[in-house]
Amino acid sequence: MPAAVYIKPDGGGHWYTEEGQPRYEATLREARKEKLFPSPTSILGIMHADALEAWKLNQAITAAVELPRGANEPDEVYGKRIRERSEHLRREAAVLGTAVHDGIERMITGRLWDEDCPILAKFHLWARDNVRAHAWCERVLVNPHLGVAGKADALVYFKNEAAEVVGDQPCLVDWKTQRMKKNRAKEPVFKPSFYKKWVMQLAFYQSCEMVPPPIVSVAINTTEPETPYLKLWTKEETAAAFEAFKSALALWQYEKNYNPLD
Repeated sequence: MPAAVYIKPDGGGHWYTEEGQPRYEATLREARKEKLFPSPTSILGIMHADALEAWKLNQAITAAVELPRGANEPDEVYGKRIRERSEHLRREAAVLGTAVHDGIERMITGRLWDEDCPILAKFHLWARDNVRAHAWCERVLVNPHLGVAGKADALVYFKNEAAEVVGDQPCLVDWKTQRMKKNRAKEPVFKPSFYKKWVMQLAFYQSCEMVPPPIVSVAINTTEPETPYLKLWTKEETAAAFEAFKSALALWQYEKNYNPLD
């Protein structure tokens, strides 16, 4: 008897035209026909991420622990319940991350945001004292030489304490929510993780700009509200990340047997 299939690979991805118009619902077959550009997120999805895979596995284990097996419950039925619960736990984290991300965009651009969200309220207090202005938010950036396009978060001018960390020049920013763990050293209480995929994605976006700006990851704790953590990636880190991104792109093109520039 063949083994039951509980989880199928996610074959989705974001696509854009050469002019930067979104084609989010396109399939790979349609992308081939229309010469669509993949997003940097799709490219980096080709890489194995230990932290992400461990987190997904933990959600599955948590779901299995929370759901005791019923008497005489068939394997496929029990497996389906675990899968659905695991997916629910993952969606909860994704929904929170999206809400915080969207709230920050609305806040930065002077629109209404959810003031009842403690994480956003804490971010607002910080942004009021540390964000001087923005040049743009949620802009599609295209690199026609690589055949890749994606939507970057913002180009931001910082001030005060934030400027002491990243400078007062315009910075290409990526807002990242993260369920942070307690730091054993207690200073600070929580410890953010700044992943290599983050700088690789930002390095790609930087490559799309005529005048490459410094790139900054802003880690926002979703475990409990607190001041965000900023990391200014050095020129050396950025250059190495961009070379790694191009290697990931070559692997993605090989795996998919597709290059929109061919």
